[in-house]
Amino acid sequence: MARASGGWACLLALSLCVGGVGGPKSARAEPMSSITPIAPKARAARLIARGDRLRAAGDSVSASAFYRDAISAAPREPDAYLALGDTYSAAGELSKAVEVFQVGLRYAGEHVLLLLGLARAYERNGNLIGALESLRVHALTYPSEAALHGERGRVAESLGRFVEALGARRMELHTWAQHSSDEEAKLQMSARIRALELLVASSDRARSHQLCAFMTSPVRRALARCP
Repeated sequence: MARASGGWACLLALSLCVGGVGGPKSARAEPMSSITPIAPKARAARLIARGDRLRAAGDSVSASAFYRDAISAAPREPDAYLALGDTYSAAGELSKAVEVFQVGLRYAGEHVLLLLGLARAYERNGNLIGALESLRVHALTYPSEAALHGERGRVAESLGRFVEALGARRMELHTWAQHSSDEEAKLQMSARIRALELLVASSDRARSHQLCAFMTSPVRRALARCP
């Protein structure tokens, strides 16, 4: 079996062990001599599949051990970090989840799903500001990733930051439309944007009163606080 080499592999192991992230020992149930050598990525995929089955059966502790073995087998592949981070998040071990995603970003690269996983772990940990700040940075770094803009918009909206949410949702639609022709999804995005535009307008009382003259929908008039 090919092994990760050099000091960075050791640092990875140490990083995963900080604060208890290392957890139980390896999930390997058979001696290494009995395992037919396979490529690290393929071995990692098999370990992740075993972990997924255990997690589906409710054994998240054993599943996390297989995910850690998968990281050891292929430290530059993002899938095992995603699985391990999600497992910790689902178990409420949010500080561990944040750390796993951070280590994954360092070794597997800034994969969009790892970036989203980190932001969601911050959010589940009650740190909405941290989630939003992370998404701001990465949405600017990767402006073509519609998912980052959409997640930024969602978090900003939950914080009541409607102007930022509106800008992020517009960017989501713009970048997404360049790669997809799904009209239904486009309509849903456009509807969210129109709702945010109304909320932003309603926060500006002077403009809001001007818009009231053109509003006939009772719902829109209520949202805009029309007299």
